[in-house]
Amino acid sequence: CFSCVGVCPQNELHWSQGVRNDTKVKTLEENSSRRHMLMLGSSWLFTGFIQKAIPKITRTTTIPEARKNFSMPPGASDAAHFHELCTACHLCIGQCPSQVLQPAGIEYGIMHIMQPVMNYRFGYCTFECKQCTDICPTGALHPLAIDIKKLTRIGTVKFIQKNCVVELQGTDCGACSEHCPTKAVTMVPYKNVRIPALQEKLCIGCGACEHACPMKPFKAMYVEGEIIQGIADRPAAVQENSTTAVPEEFPF
Repeated sequence: CFSCVGVCPQNELHWSQGVRNDTKVKTLEENSSRRHMLMLGSSWLFTGFIQKAIPKITRTTTIPEARKNFSMPPGASDAAHFHELCTACHLCIGQCPSQVLQPAGIEYGIMHIMQPVMNYRFGYCTFECKQCTDICPTGALHPLAIDIKKLTRIGTVKFIQKNCVVELQGTDCGACSEHCPTKAVTMVPYKNVRIPALQEKLCIGCGACEHACPMKPFKAMYVEGEIIQGIADRPAAVQENSTTAVPEEFPF
């Protein structure tokens, strides 16, 4: 259409008649085809790695998560403060990079529909992120320094052992432990395999373990929300060296 020629502010675009260079076109097509094959091969390798890393689930779970309270965003302080000041503007929901913040249905009760709630089916609270606390315009979420946010407990992990693939199928997994940023979930020996063990004092309720758990329809790991948000213990590795950052990892 050549519209770009007329609007280019630097007058660097022009058009003229020319001769098609079939050799160059053929070379570009070959390079494009080669790139496509490399990308396809990489995709197959990555898919194979993921399939190998995740245990094949052959049994479904039967014990529902006994969650009494759902997690509020970090910085909410306590339920009374949060529900009174939150206007459900959804700025925090729109800013959340992992989409773990979702509009509430009846999780908080019928009087607080559409306020933001942590839904770990969609994602988990990224360890290095505090965008929701920065953007809240009403004070429902207090601004948190990143060091404080990393220790703010919005919930506490719970483990349903009978829902775990280790118990159901006798196979190793460890997805929950691998993705826990504070190492509140570790793996210990159990019947020739390894099974999760909890250190609740280290848990901040980020939901990485719940999101990563491959079990369906009910998870082996779930987060019980805190009515009053507290401060978790600092992981030992961080206590020894305050400059050591806990690496952020991603679910399978």
